[in-house]
Amino acid sequence: MRKRFGVKKTVILLILLMTLLSNSVSFVYAYPYSGTSNQKSACNEMRNMAIIYWRPAMGVTIGGQSYNMNTTYRGIPYTQATNVTYQQFVNNGTDGPTYFIYSGSSGNDCSTAVALAWKTCFSSIDYAGIWTGDFLSCAQYGSNSTYHMSTVGGYAMGSGYSSTKTYCLDKGYSTISGYYASLQPGDSCFRYFTNSSGTLKKHAILVVAKETRSGVPGIVYIDQIGRGYGDNNYTTWHYEKWISYSDLYNSYYLPVYCTSVR
Repeated sequence: MRKRFGVKKTVILLILLMTLLSNSVSFVYAYPYSGTSNQKSACNEMRNMAIIYWRPAMGVTIGGQSYNMNTTYRGIPYTQATNVTYQQFVNNGTDGPTYFIYSGSSGNDCSTAVALAWKTCFSSIDYAGIWTGDFLSCAQYGSNSTYHMSTVGGYAMGSGYSSTKTYCLDKGYSTISGYYASLQPGDSCFRYFTNSSGTLKKHAILVVAKETRSGVPGIVYIDQIGRGYGDNNYTTWHYEKWISYSDLYNSYYLPVYCTSVR
């Protein structure tokens, strides 16, 4: 005899679905990560931080951004004031259809998020102390032993370079794209330069795949980017976003990797 699906369960499922849709939160599809077990662990940790659905128990401000009660958000919030791990974020709420957080200071930033992904293979990494200047140091000298970082392709800019923009333009696309071609899941790309307005542009992303689309080579990445820059107004993350090598180059990104992940 076929078991009937209970009315109560149907109503609950409909409520959950309507809640997600009413808050304009897009559904997330998992990308099939490849590589070693370490590389998959790093990518999966970044994914966990980016896709967790949560609601504040009350209206809170995190990283200068307001989060409203009864609104569903996706991904650990962006802030430079704290350096929360995925597990710490989960522990700060109650388990249910979504996670509810109670503190207004829970979050992390771009370089911390990358370091936390690497932490799955490098447990002692100082994820709270890392910043994009440490990625720049790796690019200048070819490695950064404190964070087990090396450059993809073995380049070393030299201490005379303090800008990824200057180095990219000096070396040209042919050379820099050759470095991109050696990227692997769990690696990172970063940029560090001052734009024409005098603003320091610094950011780090985690590579989760390489992918060629319509004959154009590129990467798939996840990054903690901040409210107003994410995939929508309900997240501070870019999740499994594709970017071509040429756009990476034109944004002055350089590739590095964690030796504990590869």
